[in-house]
Amino acid sequence: MKKLLSIPLFILLCVISVAALKPNTIRAYATGSAEFGLRVVKLEASETVNGAVISAGNLKVTLTIKNNPGYAPAGLRCISNPNKLEPITYTTGSDAGEYIVIYGDAASGLSHYVTYNEENGVMAYSSYGMENNTCDGDIFTYYLKAKPNVNLENENIEDLIQKPQVDRFLDENNTAVNNTLPTIFEYTTPISYTFMLGDISGDGYISIDDVQLLVQLVNSVTGNELDVDGTYSVSSTTYPGLYISINGTPTLVLRVADVNFDMVVDIDDAWDLLAYYTEVVVSGQPYDGEIGQMQTHVTYIIQFSTN
Repeated sequence: MKKLLSIPLFILLCVISVAALKPNTIRAYATGSAEFGLRVVKLEASETVNGAVISAGNLKVTLTIKNNPGYAPAGLRCISNPNKLEPITYTTGSDAGEYIVIYGDAASGLSHYVTYNEENGVMAYSSYGMENNTCDGDIFTYYLKAKPNVNLENENIEDLIQKPQVDRFLDENNTAVNNTLPTIFEYTTPISYTFMLGDISGDGYISIDDVQLLVQLVNSVTGNELDVDGTYSVSSTTYPGLYISINGTPTLVLRVADVNFDMVVDIDDAWDLLAYYTEVVVSGQPYDGEIGQMQTHVTYIIQFSTN
């Protein structure tokens, strides 16, 4: 059974005995108002972790916490179908054979021990430390892949991966708080969408109308710029080109107007669009940029959630 141990320098002198988490001994300890979550993302593109390449299509699994009351000792586990999924390990270097695990802010300052029970599909995490961690966010992340000859395309994620479970979650005085344990489980998959860069009007080509609409849009917003990832009340009737069908839902995509790719929509984009219109559309000069070209982007859509 492989295991992964991480110990911060300030507690190297501490000694602890780590017991294996057994499925038939799990206890109903909980953490008051704390909420544990499991976020599962199907990778759209390959991802590199400490030099190891995780291929597209594999699953990125992250155990999270909200309303963290502060903890050091902990025993947590995530369970996946052992007949269809297996954790991804390093294949080269000194870590070859070890599970690829990333620890987040909600585990910083603690010593960690991670191991995997192949028979039951349990990824088990335990920790201890001299001071409590009170951060919200990610505790740890690991990666799963389909076993040989297993096709996951038609599988329900809730049949493959269970909600996170808690064995112990204690404060620095080794006190367990018994209460209900809400858990959140989200499965997210990548969805591709396309649009023509600069086509604010949505008519399929770039004209002076797009320039005027973009100037109008920028001047209608306080601060005179829009974050492409922000949420705004933008009329789909006035700016139809900014609404893209994503997973069957009309969605505001301000990237359509971000023609200079600086992640904000402002008067600079309107000027660049005006220059393109004048030089390319009106004068007929050659152009090798992105304006007027089809763009493909990927967004992540929650397909399953218990939140």
